[in-house]
Amino acid sequence: MVILFRVFTFVRSSGDIPRFEAVKQQLGIEANYIDTEFQSRLEGYENVRAQCRNCGNWDAHCETRWPFFTVCFVPLIPLSTHKYKEVRCYRCGFSQDLSMRPDINPGTQPPPGMPWGPAYGPPQPPQYAYQPQQHPPAGYPSGPPVASGGNQDAGHTTFKYNKMSRHHCRDFICLPSPSPSPYHIFFLPGNPGLVEYYARFLLLLHSTLNHASSIQFNIAGCSYAGFETEHSSLEYDNGGHKLYDIAEQVDYSLERLQDYINQTEEKQTKAKVILIGHSFGTFVIAEMMKRIYTSSTKDQQQNYEIIGNIHLFPPIPDIARSPRGVKAAGIVKWRYLPGIISYIAKAVYNLPYSLSNAVVRYLTAFPSDSEALHTTRMFFGSRNGVAQALYLAQHEFDEIKTSRWEAALRAIASHHQQENQQGKFPIRIFFGVNDHWVNNELRDAFIYKYCDPNGPLAFGKEVLDLRARIDPSVDGDESSVVIPHDFSIGHSEHVVPYAAEYVEEIIGIKV
Repeated sequence: MVILFRVFTFVRSSGDIPRFEAVKQQLGIEANYIDTEFQSRLEGYENVRAQCRNCGNWDAHCETRWPFFTVCFVPLIPLSTHKYKEVRCYRCGFSQDLSMRPDINPGTQPPPGMPWGPAYGPPQPPQYAYQPQQHPPAGYPSGPPVASGGNQDAGHTTFKYNKMSRHHCRDFICLPSPSPSPYHIFFLPGNPGLVEYYARFLLLLHSTLNHASSIQFNIAGCSYAGFETEHSSLEYDNGGHKLYDIAEQVDYSLERLQDYINQTEEKQTKAKVILIGHSFGTFVIAEMMKRIYTSSTKDQQQNYEIIGNIHLFPPIPDIARSPRGVKAAGIVKWRYLPGIISYIAKAVYNLPYSLSNAVVRYLTAFPSDSEALHTTRMFFGSRNGVAQALYLAQHEFDEIKTSRWEAALRAIASHHQQENQQGKFPIRIFFGVNDHWVNNELRDAFIYKYCDPNGPLAFGKEVLDLRARIDPSVDGDESSVVIPHDFSIGHSEHVVPYAAEYVEEIIGIKV
């Protein structure tokens, strides 16, 4: 706390600090922090669409940006005295200070009849024909991908979905297929483990797959134990203030999967399940697979068959050696951190509703109508959620290691060899291009060893169909948008094409 106070005092006396390096040098400590930039549309300029001075497209929007020292979504210390007001292009990513664009006012729009950009043609009708390639999958509603907030009149398809009740945060999301189907997708979130953060992603994936595929899919996802909000439908084991480690989260996830299958089971056909996880959820899936394929727990899979895994932004192979892991290790492992941060978050939640919402919006820069804003407020108010997230983070640093990933892959390979199952078990991995929670050198070594056809293929070519892809987007490239690790807040539409392509590949292998 003394260090945090010194940081706060230094920031207040220093004015604007674009990076946290100045604080680190002043304090003489290594970078044990998590710095996050919160962005939102500039109030009064929400409908502006200006011309980008870099690529020439009329898809530049006015935004605010505010860097914060944060721990587990809880912003603690602002790293500047005010929000930066900028103009950012949703095509090429170019940004500049709003003060440098005197031509922009709250009513700025493209001239009548002006094409929506020289770099791309007019919008085309939506298609769906995923092809394996090293560029964003073809066939997703066409036109180039755009960052959160893209305009429909700029040639982008905007998905509409019903907003949840202002007073409800689900711990389980279930989206049935349009017609009875034995195919199920079961999703596990990252940390913080609230599935409500991924509601839009799951709905877009459900809509995309069931709109264009001949096979119908049921989609479900669950939060982890300990993340129950005041309106959750379930409390795991009535554990009071108990915090759950990774092994217990694996047990809990297996129970929720089994309960879900039991409630939706088609008596005539065995359920076929694809597991999809994000970040920490990918490690939980790996541990679930290892647990399922041990001799003592095979009976858990009597009425369903797991036919593939999809890992989105996995912390492979060692989260503690990632750029952000190295920075955060010291503060995350501090034993008093969960209690202190949980107390601060609960204090914000217990303010009057309008004031609490305003504070969360002020700290996170989420738009007032954002579901992420409400979900974060509910997360702050959950009985154990913030403490549970930090408790899990401590275990992640200790347990997410190369040896654990290898053990899980070996268990899957061994099971398929013993059962003499036809075909290979498909596993698809999608890495971020510069993911702060992944060490690029270790990632590349992992891909070469296990996924590269010219690599050692340590577990054999006959049993695992293990493929990895790094986000092909390039920062500054007009034709792409670099997808961040926390894609569920503002970038779900950019991940859905990859997830849908992987689902189609898995189904094609297993049908």
